[in-house]
Amino acid sequence: MSEKHRSAVDLSHHLSDIARGLGSRVELGGPAQPGNINLDGGVPDVEYLPIESITVEYLKPAAFPLAPTDALPHASGMFGWLSNIFSGKASKTTEAPVGQFVIPRRLSPGDEGVYELSTALEYSSMKGIAVGTKLIEDWAQTVHKPASEDWTTLINVGSSAAWSSCLTILLNPGEFFLTDRFAYNGALILGRSRGFEAVAVSTDIDGLSAVDLEHVLANWDEKRGKRPRVIYTQGGIHNPLGLLISAQRKKDIYDVMVRYDLILVEDDPYYFQQAAAPYSRGKPIEKPTLSDEEWLDNLIPSFLRYDYQGRVIRLDTFSKSIGPGGRLGFYTGSPIFLDKLTSLHQTFISFPSGLSQAIYLGTVHQYGQQGFTRWIRGLTAQYELRRKWTIDALYDSLDIHTQGSYFIASAPSQGVMTEKSRKTTLLSFVPPDGGMFVWLNIHLHNHPRYDALSRNTSPSKAKEILSAELSSAILRGGVTMRAGELFAVADPEGHSGSGEESMFLRASFSSGPQEDIVKGMHIFARVLVQFFDIDLTAFMSALEHDDLGSGNLDDPRSQLDKTIDRIGMGRYQWALLFLCGFGWLADNMWLQAIAIVLPRVQAHYSVPDAYIGLTSSVMFAGMMLGAVGWGSCSDLWGRSVAFNGTLFFTAVFGIGAAFTTSYTGLAVVLFFLGSAIGGSMPTDGTIILEHMPQQKMHLVTSLSIFFSAGSVVAAAIALLVVPQNSCSVAASVCDPTLNNGWKYLLAAMGVLTLVMFIGRILLFRLHESPRYLVHAGRPSEALEALQMIALYNGSSNLAGDLKLENVEDLSVQSSDSAPTIRNGGYEPIPDDIDFAESGKDAEGNWIQRWISRVKLVLTPQWRRTSLLVWGAWCGMSLAYTMFNVFLPKLLETSKAQTIRGTLTDVLIYTIGGCPGAFASRRWSLAGSTLVTAGFCILFVFGQKLEIGILTQLSTIGVGLASTTMWAVLYGWTPEIFSVKGEGQFLPVHLEFIRHIQSEELLVASHLRSLECMSRFGTTYRVADLHGSGGITAPMLGGFLLLVSRAAPVYASMVVFVLAATCVLMLNEEEGESKRKTRQPQQSAFP
Repeated sequence: MSEKHRSAVDLSHHLSDIARGLGSRVELGGPAQPGNINLDGGVPDVEYLPIESITVEYLKPAAFPLAPTDALPHASGMFGWLSNIFSGKASKTTEAPVGQFVIPRRLSPGDEGVYELSTALEYSSMKGIAVGTKLIEDWAQTVHKPASEDWTTLINVGSSAAWSSCLTILLNPGEFFLTDRFAYNGALILGRSRGFEAVAVSTDIDGLSAVDLEHVLANWDEKRGKRPRVIYTQGGIHNPLGLLISAQRKKDIYDVMVRYDLILVEDDPYYFQQAAAPYSRGKPIEKPTLSDEEWLDNLIPSFLRYDYQGRVIRLDTFSKSIGPGGRLGFYTGSPIFLDKLTSLHQTFISFPSGLSQAIYLGTVHQYGQQGFTRWIRGLTAQYELRRKWTIDALYDSLDIHTQGSYFIASAPSQGVMTEKSRKTTLLSFVPPDGGMFVWLNIHLHNHPRYDALSRNTSPSKAKEILSAELSSAILRGGVTMRAGELFAVADPEGHSGSGEESMFLRASFSSGPQEDIVKGMHIFARVLVQFFDIDLTAFMSALEHDDLGSGNLDDPRSQLDKTIDRIGMGRYQWALLFLCGFGWLADNMWLQAIAIVLPRVQAHYSVPDAYIGLTSSVMFAGMMLGAVGWGSCSDLWGRSVAFNGTLFFTAVFGIGAAFTTSYTGLAVVLFFLGSAIGGSMPTDGTIILEHMPQQKMHLVTSLSIFFSAGSVVAAAIALLVVPQNSCSVAASVCDPTLNNGWKYLLAAMGVLTLVMFIGRILLFRLHESPRYLVHAGRPSEALEALQMIALYNGSSNLAGDLKLENVEDLSVQSSDSAPTIRNGGYEPIPDDIDFAESGKDAEGNWIQRWISRVKLVLTPQWRRTSLLVWGAWCGMSLAYTMFNVFLPKLLETSKAQTIRGTLTDVLIYTIGGCPGAFASRRWSLAGSTLVTAGFCILFVFGQKLEIGILTQLSTIGVGLASTTMWAVLYGWTPEIFSVKGEGQFLPVHLEFIRHIQSEELLVASHLRSLECMSRFGTTYRVADLHGSGGITAPMLGGFLLLVSRAAPVYASMVVFVLAATCVLMLNEEEGESKRKTRQPQQSAFP
């Protein structure tokens, strides 16, 4: 090499700020100069140390043959474990020779060793014990032959710490380093933890691409930060790829380094594991012809061999040649960098372990360079044999053919896959050039579900889903592999060409007996074949044709019902149940809040009694519109929009109501507030019903707990903010500036609703309802939603569990042969009603569809039932709303009653109603309705006689009885009606009559999710509005107040009695027989 190539350059400008701040080295605790009395450090006297000597037994250099077979020699005694690790079957007759040496307290003349405990157990130089430093320098010169004359070595405490130290002296926080698209995950984790971001460079079979490296550098966007100055790669066998960078590629990379002024950190633990020959099927490992020295010279050189400018810092380690537990390695590179590393060690790390040096380097000393070369050559042959075991096992389990350097695997010809699947390539790999790993590229793009997943989500999401499924299946099969994503470097620009469709796995063959390696690869191959053997044609066809509704008397559930039941009640359903509860909580919270502020608003704007009810009426009118509007939105565009939109707009208009300056403005904002909150209960109730397994359907009634809690929350917050910020009840004239408590309450409600909305966005991702998607004509998305839900629950994938025989089982009877399930003596819904077939029909002739739906419940078989249910809903809505809206005002008009006292009574009233959310069935409904009427009478007596305790007890009674009434009404109504064919989809307008009483919404309130709406698939629209309890009650109550303050309560009592009468006229068996008939068997989702 010419003098030009051997002269190093000044690279000190690459030093980081920390490195520049490191001063000159000051050795601490090192040995004293010969002849000096050492009074320097607090060094323990070696005579006080308890270890007298250490005897090291070691395998001789030729312990492992260079052409190994399946039967390998092993050593007995202390180091017998080492050969057992490398051998599949230990020989019982042959023992490898074992040598030993002693590390004494002090060396004596004639001792073979060069280390003594008086040195190894004491503090030492940052560079290491001198005898070891010389040994390592000689070894680096022999093996690597650095091109630059200006180089040195430095012992370190292992490559992980060495890489961290290199980052410290080379980079400042926020800077970048370049590395392979897939790089050693430990190095990536360490870099990220230190605030350094890796930049991906593509890799091919010759290693890191010099062309792409230059492309990245030449096109670097300075807006991202400074252009990277450091490369991290492995010059020998790559982890995880198992490939070897060719000599020419290293030269090309070094040329780029010179042009762009780069530093390269060469982390190379697998350097010596370069296999003697490429993998060849069926051929034994040939006996080598090269001598040990020739073998060493023929290894692909380190980057140091081409580093004439001192740009390479090489990290060598003894972890793969002697053992990782000693944490011992060494740097080789320019003194510019190694001096700073020495200072860094002195400041942050300290000196390397003396015992590790004495044992490890003492063993190398016993070997000598020639013996150590033979030792590591024997180890390399062992790993080459293990590579053969691994790839042979794949050949045994799969059909493998070669295409250039790639080995491509398909399912075995004798396998059980379908003919279509058998032709599909499952994976590919390049046999490793050595090392301990094989890097497997799983062809996810050939998976039967990849295209649908990619189309409905994204390629990256499809990869994520399928990768998780396969990884889980491999783990359940009893095999552990490392996911390729752990080695992946983020590549936002996509320049490294990694592709999103592939899944990578790193399979290690480094340890364990032969039978374990072979068995593990056989299991992996079998799981892979099963994973790709999924023919969903029949299932998709059934979904496309909505052929899921037929059944039999023993199990009338549709296949979609069965699938959801198999997924079960998992983490997704529990989270959804809780988050849907937010909508129910917000609904009643706002209703109660408006009732609470009613007297304060009246005082604020001097509103007459006859018109104050308008405040609630406009909100109920908005709720009516919102129920229809959000329901239409849900049915046309999916559930997610309404799921999040209702709470968001409720929060916006709720906060906006607090800033209104006129009664008219308040009424307008409350109308829009109602239009937002009006969609919450029907939308959220429908969403949770559509996701629930039938055996857990009863849990949906727990939403009424949230409903009850909403009124408690409103009353509690009101008690905290309203009394001290409101005009006195006795004040004849109210100063608006002193009466802002009601505004504070509305603002607080708005902020709380906003928090619930944010919780839905941040804590959960709602997947579209599979039932909705099926009936909207999007079956592939329905399948995808089921799969994602199962994945979220931590279950194995549903679609992956459907084998061909399960798919065939999806062929269901025609609807003509489907049995009819009767309900409590009532006839089933007739077939001649004109239903919309799917969500696609939602934009058709809505008048015709509305007439069809009216006919649905007004046929002779259903007319009496429908009218009684409507009467119950209407009466309960009217009576309850009238009492609840005017309760704060009625309490406040009592003599000597303060605002705080009124709100305390309201809080007691709301708390008292909470237990009623757990009740059910007809007599509970009728009884609770009559009891509510009775407590209304007691309330009037309490008010008239001014008996405070009687008033409080009566309000508790009303609260308890009325919430019981609503809980039963919500739960029982859907059970009354059924549809022949057992449907799966519920249009969102399961709307509650307390908001609005139009025929179409009444029809929807009767229809149970998952059972009754397979042929409806479209939103109901308002055509003819009758009196609505929610709208008319406040205004009617306001006019009744002109008669007397007890008149609204008397009216409520009468209407409650009429509603109870309607309930008692219904059949007790309503819905019971259907519920018993449809009780599914428990099925665990595998």
